[in-house]
Amino acid sequence: MDIFTGKKKLKVLFVGTEASPFVKVGGLASVMYSLPKSLYELGHDARIMIPRYLSIDDELFHLKMEHKDLNVPTGNEDGPSSLICNVKKCDPSESQNSGVGVISYFLENEEYYEQRANVYGYADDTVRFALLCRGVLEFIRLSATRKDGWVPDVIVSLDWQSGLVPNYIKTVYTHDPVISKISTVFSIHNLYYQGNFDHHFVSEMDFDDGHSPVPGFNHPRLSKLNWMRRGVTYADAINTVSPNYAKEMLTKDYGELLDDLLRERRSVLTGILNGIDYDIWNPRTDSYINTRFDAHSLENREKNKAALQDHFGLPVDNDVFVICVVSRLSKQKGLDLLVHIADLLIQELPMQIIVI
Repeated sequence: MDIFTGKKKLKVLFVGTEASPFVKVGGLASVMYSLPKSLYELGHDARIMIPRYLSIDDELFHLKMEHKDLNVPTGNEDGPSSLICNVKKCDPSESQNSGVGVISYFLENEEYYEQRANVYGYADDTVRFALLCRGVLEFIRLSATRKDGWVPDVIVSLDWQSGLVPNYIKTVYTHDPVISKISTVFSIHNLYYQGNFDHHFVSEMDFDDGHSPVPGFNHPRLSKLNWMRRGVTYADAINTVSPNYAKEMLTKDYGELLDDLLRERRSVLTGILNGIDYDIWNPRTDSYINTRFDAHSLENREKNKAALQDHFGLPVDNDVFVICVVSRLSKQKGLDLLVHIADLLIQELPMQIIVI
């Protein structure tokens, strides 16, 4: 049955590492904001869950304690058998921040989240995100025991950092009466990032088959797991950012060494073209541009172009074609192509190039 017909309303939980407006590093945060909000507007009960980092202000977002002292198993053979976490909740109807889209949960742990200034970039990131994956499932188990508890029909895991959620559900929780009934979707935004390592340079001894048991949090092998492989292997459905990318990742050239596995699972792989949140990206209401415009006042775009040129110290000239690239400066984004032709473009054409 098509879930968008309105005949069946689903409870959907999105699990990721960042979400606007709480914390934003890249495009993932935009997806974690806009997609659940859009599903909610279609009638589905969509919610999100991310870690509660140091930068997330309790008072600004009116966070309330949902559950205190949640025991999250570590799977350790030696060392602590569980970690203590709290779960906080932000309800958009109560938040002082109008940018909150849907009900949001935050996994709180002092050592791995609250004392960290950044979202990514730590040597123990695999432990931090394994805690998120396991913590989400333990929170759902606890919620199921409550009279007013909320249990999702579907969990959407976004990118490698939450790739262990489908893995845990199909192995550790396979006999759990609550968790085992939850369907999983693994959403891939960039196949290149598969774990806390470069998958192109993995020795045969460190290769992850994707099926062996997930080691404990303090086991050194945890950092050598290919979380992307495990998400693809265990999820009930897989989606990615466009139909073309779904086709590309099945090839040797763009499959990032997972093309064989993806071809095996192609029957559950779907490419859905990323959309635009028209509430945010609306030039008629955008407070960040110099001069607002719409379809009936396109001439105002010239003022924005002039303001952009002036801001970067370029000659203000309406007859010059301006290219602006806002991107990570990596080969994957095609910047290596621009480097070789930038001088020629500027010398031969009336053109200005801005790279941020």
